[in-house]
Amino acid sequence: MPTWAESLRRIGAMAVSGHATGRRTMVAIAVPTRSYAAVLVALGVVLGRSRVPVVPDEMNEHFAQLCALPRDTRVWVTVAQKRHKGLVMGLGRIDGQPFVKIQLTTGDRLTIHVGERNATSVEIDEWDGALPSEKKGKRIIRRPGFLEAAFAGLDPRDFGIRSRMDAVIIGSVASLRTEIMNTSIGARLPNGRLVYGTFQDLLRSRRLAQGQAFRSDIVSDTTPDFSALPTESNCTAVFDGARPFIKWHDAMPSASQVVVLDRTAHSFQDAADIVNQQYLRRSADIRDFQRIPGIPWGMEVMAYEEAAP
Repeated sequence: MPTWAESLRRIGAMAVSGHATGRRTMVAIAVPTRSYAAVLVALGVVLGRSRVPVVPDEMNEHFAQLCALPRDTRVWVTVAQKRHKGLVMGLGRIDGQPFVKIQLTTGDRLTIHVGERNATSVEIDEWDGALPSEKKGKRIIRRPGFLEAAFAGLDPRDFGIRSRMDAVIIGSVASLRTEIMNTSIGARLPNGRLVYGTFQDLLRSRRLAQGQAFRSDIVSDTTPDFSALPTESNCTAVFDGARPFIKWHDAMPSASQVVVLDRTAHSFQDAADIVNQQYLRRSADIRDFQRIPGIPWGMEVMAYEEAAP
């Protein structure tokens, strides 16, 4: 990864540090052009959060959601690293412990029992069409070697089946989709061999994941209301440009924020004025961001902390 790209990834990784302190990190980046900047920052956020496990409370809540689903709800089920379509068939108990009965679509339409311990293998995401019993399961990890190389020490299976909203990029969906889906990037395995994938393999954007596990999302800057934005306090908002920042900077008051401002945008100064107003309310400056190696000429970074509400 070029040094300028690595510096943006590091900014994203450092932006999640406030989650453990009860404060939120606010970062403003002025760049000569917006291309790939927000995607690289979001990649850093997902990487920084990738080693934080899904906490038991989140898994318990997910199982409760599964138990509340009506019969015949369509879901996705992960079995042996393959995703299958399934139907919720109701509830049952084994040794006094509740479970959800789900009928798979492959082979003999096997019915499996999903309890609290393996609840994260089920995704509440409907699929279209009738049950195609002859259709094979679809692998959820297309390039596990690429994940291992990009996120050293990460369990690709865990990353591939457990959903959590770590980052949301707000901007032009068309531009972000092209950068995330159509850009080939490489990572080096311990033996020196290069393996290739896309940003989507790492970001797992929910909008682009087609029912697979997600770790981030992209939201259009033309969205008319706040309901499209995540509500998780540990989700970092990445604003891809001045326009979405001007419109949505107050929409996620508990989330850390990174705003990428393209100097050539006509609304650059308006967004910069908002950043300066927010800066006056800071609780502390964060100097470490300015010491990140590889920040190129023409890119400026300002970072500070705010007390989370």
